Order: sequence, then structure tokens, then C-alpha cells
Amino acid sequence: MAGLASSPFASDSSAAASHAAPPSVPSSSSSPSASRVISLLLLLAALLAQYSFVFAAASTTYSQMAACTPDGFSSGFRYGWAIGACFTDEQLWCRAHGARRRECAFSDCRAEEVRISLAVDEAREVYTGCTATALLDELRAQVRNRSASLGLSVGEVGPCVPADDSRAPLLPRCEPAAARCRGRFYTPRNASAAAEPQLECDAYWAALRAAG
Repeated sequence: MAGLASSPFASDSSAAASHAAPPSVPSSSSSPSASRVISLLLLLAALLAQYSFVFAAASTTYSQMAACTPDGFSSGFRYGWAIGACFTDEQLWCRAHGARRRECAFSDCRAEEVRISLAVDEAREVYTGCTATALLDELRAQVRNRSASLGLSVGEVGPCVPADDSRAPLLPRCEPAAARCRGRFYTPRNASAAAEPQLECDAYWAALRAAG
């Protein structure tokens, strides 16, 4: 038995056995490589960043979006409102809270007044929540006629609001009484403005004509 153990055949066979099957190597296809994992993580991060940007843009108010801010009444500002991409704070609040306030019924109409003040697409509405289209048509005609007869710009005869109104960053400033004459949907924000005597609009326009 000892002779067999020392036999060259035994050593050769054991050596052959040791070299017969190379050690198994993990297949590269069985699990993703480190570079592939990193690529997938980067892609996922990019997608998350993209959706975060879209969500932020969708939930950003007009005052934070360049195309919806006055900035000297630039063309970009006019375009944002012309296509209906901009919203007032009131519109956003009413949409978020299910129009719980009575004023919400005309929030889209007040946004249309912003568009009228910029003289954009005056023949149609882009905020479909405003159903008082007859009043909008009446206001458009008034702005057009007053501007022509008085030789004044749309901004001088169109909708305006007092400084404490939420639309003050978007519209020309005026006293509450004038706001009632130059617009159709102005709502006083405080008791003193609501109690202010109503201005006879014919007298207002006559005074404006005399001043010109």
C-alpha cells in the first residue's frame, strides 16, 4: 500500500485531478457591475431631480416665476398671462381649498382683468372658471373706447386696484372708487374701502378727460 502511495501514476493522477477543473469565476452577467450600479443610481437621481423641478414649477406662484412677474411689463410678462400660464395668489388658494370663499367664484374673472390690462388676446378667455363673460366683454369694450376717446393707454383706463389688493403687483394702482369704475370684479379688502362712497363713474371719466 505504501508502494502505491509513492507510485508515479498516483502522483500523476492526483496532479491531473487538481488541474482538471479550474476554479469557478463568478459570471459578469449574474450580477450588475459596480459601474452599472453607479450609472443606474445617477440616472435615478437625474429623474428625481427632473420631477422635483416639474413639481416645483407646477406649485410655484406667479410672484416666483419670471414669466409672470411685471418686471417693467416686459414681453415675457405679457406672454405668460396671454397663454394662461400664470395665476394669481387668489386663484391658487381657491383651487387648493375647494373654492371655500365666496370671492372664489370670480377669482378667474379677476385674473382675466390682469390680461385685459395687458391688452392680450382680448377676444377670448383662458381661465375657464370665469362664467361672467358678458361683463368681460363689456369691460373690454370700455377699455378700448376710453383709450381711443381719451388718448390714453390701456394701463391708464383699464383695471386697477389699491395698494393693499393682492393683485397690486400686477395691475396699476388707484383708489378703491376708481377701481370700481375701471374694472368689474374689484372687491374691497377692508371695511374702510368697502364703506367708501361710490364714485359716479361718468364723473370719474369726465374728470379724467378734463385732466388730459
